[in-house]
Amino acid sequence: MTRTTRNPRLAFTLIELLVVIAIIGILIGITLPALSKARDSSRRTGCLNNLRSLGQATTMYMDQASKGAFPLVEPIQDGGQVNPNNDVSLLTLLGDYVDAPTPRRDPSYPDPATAPFLSEAPYACPGDDGRRTDSYWEKYGTSYYYTPGAVFQLTNLIYNMQISPRVVARVWDLWKEKGKELPFLVDACMLEDDPAAAFHPRTGGMGANALYISDARADWAEINLANDTEILVELFIDIVRLSGLPGAP
Repeated sequence: MTRTTRNPRLAFTLIELLVVIAIIGILIGITLPALSKARDSSRRTGCLNNLRSLGQATTMYMDQASKGAFPLVEPIQDGGQVNPNNDVSLLTLLGDYVDAPTPRRDPSYPDPATAPFLSEAPYACPGDDGRRTDSYWEKYGTSYYYTPGAVFQLTNLIYNMQISPRVVARVWDLWKEKGKELPFLVDACMLEDDPAAAFHPRTGGMGANALYISDARADWAEINLANDTEILVELFIDIVRLSGLPGAP
């Protein structure tokens, strides 16, 4: 009977095992940042596609229903708290032109008035996932901030009257002619002072994806509309002047 001997090289030594573990750790360290960047890039792309869809829907509304006037709604609209002088909520208004379910409150929630919204693309930004701040789409139905709505609110607050949506649309056109077109929709994270709350973090300060209504173009915007007082003052002066309101320069 022949006796077989075990080959000692069939097993890993401790040093070899540690080397393998070290190599795997290095590969993971290299791969994870790349995967994270890929996810962030995918979120940004999804958000830009959402904005393009909402831009096309708004353009159809303005062509077919309002004859070029901007929707007269609040900056972020939850569909339940609407100024009686305004149009229906932005969510309801665009629902007729968007090929997706209109955001609605969760029917399974005990209190319908405070129930979170059920939203999907194009209303919900992929980056608005609650990692950095509470999800805007759960609270308001959409992740996007309607910047002309802030103008309607401001003029109503100062003059106690509703400014013409057609005048605001004309001011947007004038600013494009000046070469400094204003965003029409922006990521709602622009309302936050903390750059860490951004849906799509980038180096160089606070910013957001934005929609420009003239051509339904979606792009990156560095302007923080919540804090840039100079821009708001200049915008308000142009609106007052075109409206013929008291105090026009």
